[in-house]
Amino acid sequence: MLDVCELIVPALSPRSGLAPRGSSFGAVDHELVLDGVHVAERHLLTAHEKIVLGARSRDVRGWTSLVLSRSINVAARHDQTWAAYLALLGDLIGLHSEWIAQAEVDCDQYPIVRESMTAAELLARLDRQRRDRDSRFALVAWPPSASV
Repeated sequence: MLDVCELIVPALSPRSGLAPRGSSFGAVDHELVLDGVHVAERHLLTAHEKIVLGARSRDVRGWTSLVLSRSINVAARHDQTWAAYLALLGDLIGLHSEWIAQAEVDCDQYPIVRESMTAAELLARLDRQRRDRDSRFALVAWPPSASV
């Protein structure tokens, strides 16, 4: 469904319930799970990286990228898991006043739509993409209240 899907936040809220995956060698810090189910891969953006948001760019150095590509594609296979995943993603976004979402079907092939939108609007776009399978889907979104 999506080649790229990530949620970028200044710092992951501890109220998210996401925790590093445990293994026989200890915690795997970059893999985040909720109730034992893989949700995201966590990456700290250490390089000077700007993301274009509308007429401005936002420097996200030091922010946390939650790579959701694997989990969103697994969830999209069945209606029940998809509904639960969208609810989880909505809750996760709701914990952060600032966020940036990036999602693409075929990376770097089509112009990226860049829009300010609510979390509900973002979830509706993702849901519509799951149903319609638009091969040109490329989106960068951020909340209307963000200081861009």
